[in-house]
Amino acid sequence: MTAAPRGEKQAAVAAAVERTTAPFSTAELQQACPGVSIDMIRRVLKDLRAAGKVKCLGRGRNALWQKVPD
Repeated sequence: MTAAPRGEKQAAVAAAVERTTAPFSTAELQQACPGVSIDMIRRVLKDLRAAGKVKCLGRGRNALWQKVPD
């Protein structure tokens, strides 16, 4: 089994977020990016939120995320 190159999983999550148009959950990102851990998904979402590209709608397990319009 070969490891993914550095940054490939982060790029996959960011690309999945970019493709979405409606609010999405972390579970939907897990389905779109098999092989990426929930911790990695949360880290990417945190980075995207800090950059002002996404916002969180709600808290906890059922929280939804949404892209911020440019």
